[in-house]
Amino acid sequence: MRSVFACIDIEHPVVAWAAYRGILVSAQSGHKYPQCPVSVMMAGMLKSKNSIRLRNELAIEMARQLRHSECVSRLTGMYSFEDSAALNSAADWGNHFRPEYLAELGLFPGATISRHDANWITFAPFDEMGVLMSIDWADAYWAGEPFPGRTPIWELIVNGRAAVYGTDLRERAYAKLRSEFPSCVSILEVGRIAACIGSDLGQTSAWLTQISETEYSLDYHLDMRDADNPEFLQRLAKFGGPKNHADLAVGGSTFTVPDFRPFGECFSIAEPFTKQFFVGMHAN
Repeated sequence: MRSVFACIDIEHPVVAWAAYRGILVSAQSGHKYPQCPVSVMMAGMLKSKNSIRLRNELAIEMARQLRHSECVSRLTGMYSFEDSAALNSAADWGNHFRPEYLAELGLFPGATISRHDANWITFAPFDEMGVLMSIDWADAYWAGEPFPGRTPIWELIVNGRAAVYGTDLRERAYAKLRSEFPSCVSILEVGRIAACIGSDLGQTSAWLTQISETEYSLDYHLDMRDADNPEFLQRLAKFGGPKNHADLAVGGSTFTVPDFRPFGECFSIAEPFTKQFFVGMHAN
């Protein structure tokens, strides 16, 4: 598997849940766009109601859909770097781009990768409010061209699955989850084992649900499609790898799922420019 590097913010419980499972799954993987979950990045913009950043990203997405549809969408893909040194260049981005969140990932065969110079985003023409004044540069970004006069910061946008290598970050993610959701460690451990045997059971994803013509809700769901799959249940029963038996015993014959509702949001979409991107991109 190809190795890449990413910053995984395990302080966010939803992200920590995915990290501990050990397999990261992009929003579009296993789903057909636009009826697919949204990325953690887009979910964060919707949760914070960051309308300016959302509008900017939708303008960049429009350029991709019109002229570079072969590229992985920034709104559904996972972000990574080609090497760990790129984090030094990305450190001024703030947010979760911090050394303690750095992890090496192994991309699964079949993953689709788009490679772009992040400098095009950093040095794009913004007004004093942070609104993009032009997207004339977006074609160069999506074409994978380097930004002139700067050392490229190559970001890889991935559609697919990636294994989280190492144990340190996953152990810290587990400690976070056990502290916040002590009654949910049983389904967390089942989800980790499921990831080991090729199932998405227990995977978290952010879905949009249309409530009315202009209203949507953002909600996190646990993938339980394999819960009644006899073939999966047979493989689960035969799993011979390490198991946290104490966690599996929590709750006895029942299990509790984590309450991710505080990380969801309800919002309205009024601008025609924005609405067109939400039509169809929601749970059935």
